[in-house]
Amino acid sequence: MRDALDNDRLVMHYQPIVDADGRVVGVEALARCRDTYGQMIEPAGFLDAIDGTNLIVRLDHAGFEQTCDLAATLAADPATSNLYVSANFSAMTIAQNGFAAAVKATIARSGAPATSLCVEVTETAAFDAGQSSIDRLRELHLAGVRIALDDFGTAYSSLSHLRDLPLSSVKIDRTFTMALSQTGPERAIASAVKELAESLGLNVVAEGAETEADRQAVSEIGVTSMQGWLFDRALTSADLMDKLKNERAVAAARHSSAASQLAWVGARFATTRDRADRGRWLPCRGRDRRCDRRWRCTTTRSHCVAAVPLD
Repeated sequence: MRDALDNDRLVMHYQPIVDADGRVVGVEALARCRDTYGQMIEPAGFLDAIDGTNLIVRLDHAGFEQTCDLAATLAADPATSNLYVSANFSAMTIAQNGFAAAVKATIARSGAPATSLCVEVTETAAFDAGQSSIDRLRELHLAGVRIALDDFGTAYSSLSHLRDLPLSSVKIDRTFTMALSQTGPERAIASAVKELAESLGLNVVAEGAETEADRQAVSEIGVTSMQGWLFDRALTSADLMDKLKNERAVAAARHSSAASQLAWVGARFATTRDRADRGRWLPCRGRDRRCDRRWRCTTTRSHCVAAVPLD
């Protein structure tokens, strides 16, 4: 891993976070690494090996630089400027005295708005170093950076953490999401977490939505932000930009179709209005009830082209 960091073989991929309609509202940055032959190594192949060492600190900051570059790119385009990018930091990294200053400096160098970045921390990472870690997170929060509590429900799971941390959102762990469609306590717990978080003004994201049943179950408890392979895997930055471009193209096509339909209805309404100016419209009782030309002008004896009476 040291060699990979020294030779810029660390690559960040980005998994979309979507709303209830499947539209991308943000992405989570996930670390990948290439070996000396250019083959991609999944996180399980290197994260456990460096956890608790200074290499994890180097990885966190190197990955965050790439994350900020993407955030700056998204913020520069009005079509994607509302999206946010999340980055994960280990307990060891957050415990560093210069953590908050280093994060703010990286954001400033990239030119990305602080509000477009989100720092994801687990309960363990947030509380292992005590009050000092919480203070560092508060410093970032005051600078505009969003703070998300990741994997909620897998560690201490104290509801007081929702009060004590400067949070913007809570991410329900995948173990709860995957159990929501089954009978058991997970559904009640996830619903309670959702209600409490929203009462505190926090956004709620369900992680690990892998099937349509997961999506349906998450929607049923009122959670509208989701993340998982059902929607997409972690993408390269290039693939992510292509996905966002295609999403905008589909939205534009739908808008154009809706606009055309409104224009067509408007034209019919205008025709009816023109005819209405020449007399009063009365029901055309002798015509087929299935026909939409249900009104007749008393002056011109003509029939309207829309089922709307006008005086």
